[in-house]
Amino acid sequence: MIDPFIFLAPILLLVVVALLGFAGCKFHPGAVAESITITPASGSVAGGTSISITGTNTSFAAPATVNFGTLPNTINATATNVIVLSQTMLTANTPPSPSPGDVEVWVTYSVSGGTDTTPSASYTYFKAPVILAAESALDIQGGKSVQVNLNFTGQKLVVVTLLWGGTTLAANPVNAPGVTFTQLHTTSGQGLNPQQVAVYHANNVTGPITITASLSGNSSVDFIVAASAYDNATTPDTSSILQTTLPFVASPAVSFPVTNLAAGDLIYAVVVGRNNASSLTGNLAPAGLGLVSEGANIPGFLVEDYSLQAADISSATPIALSAADSSGTATRWYTFAIRIPHV
Repeated sequence: MIDPFIFLAPILLLVVVALLGFAGCKFHPGAVAESITITPASGSVAGGTSISITGTNTSFAAPATVNFGTLPNTINATATNVIVLSQTMLTANTPPSPSPGDVEVWVTYSVSGGTDTTPSASYTYFKAPVILAAESALDIQGGKSVQVNLNFTGQKLVVVTLLWGGTTLAANPVNAPGVTFTQLHTTSGQGLNPQQVAVYHANNVTGPITITASLSGNSSVDFIVAASAYDNATTPDTSSILQTTLPFVASPAVSFPVTNLAAGDLIYAVVVGRNNASSLTGNLAPAGLGLVSEGANIPGFLVEDYSLQAADISSATPIALSAADSSGTATRWYTFAIRIPHV
């Protein structure tokens, strides 16, 4: 009788060899179990955005390379300043992109005896809005027509805001050669009298241009016009218009819902402090974010804007605009805000 061990011995030997070989290899959980998450998941085409990459079932170790490329953009570039913080987290700065859109990002890092490459995650490049020109004009002689010159080249978004007093006056359509402006907003009938505000926009405007704003009616009052041109910005989102008229309080504010915003968008805001407030300042909450003045910081009137990045809108707390009057003389406030999407 033949001993069964003679037949089983070769099979047992193969099993032992396989187990020993497996024990000497790095366990790789595979594409399903291993993944990466990028925060923030979008940034400017200029590059330089600081990102954090968190891995699941990864063993990050230096040297590590963060790769950007493939569809739909062909960047084929690597991030700079890659710092491995742990086996599951690293930081880096994004490379520039030739155009906006989604790209794939993956990490190649050192492992014992070689390298490992993670599955890819999506990252979105956008062109953030940029102010190219901002000018304001004030007529304090009782006139009812003001001109503003905007010096820029190419086709841009132009926003114009008018501020005037007197209930018997009305704003005529804003005029520039070859340009049709659309009214975004007016305070007519909203109880702000005797101060009035109107906001207009035109997209794909070729500069430089001269903008003429005028009033109709039979009263003579101060007339303020503020105009600005933006690159990488498109038609304002009329569904996001927020407006309020408030009696004087220390910090009147209006909330701008986070759900309406995307990384790279811009908030255009107008703040009016009635009764010749000598100083108006604007800011965004959460603390530490600030509005960028367009230069229309005329007593009682402030036009500002802010380009929002992903980190600014990641919180569940709504973005809030607020205004303060250092002179303490304002008796009535008016605020207006609208979202301007990036291209």
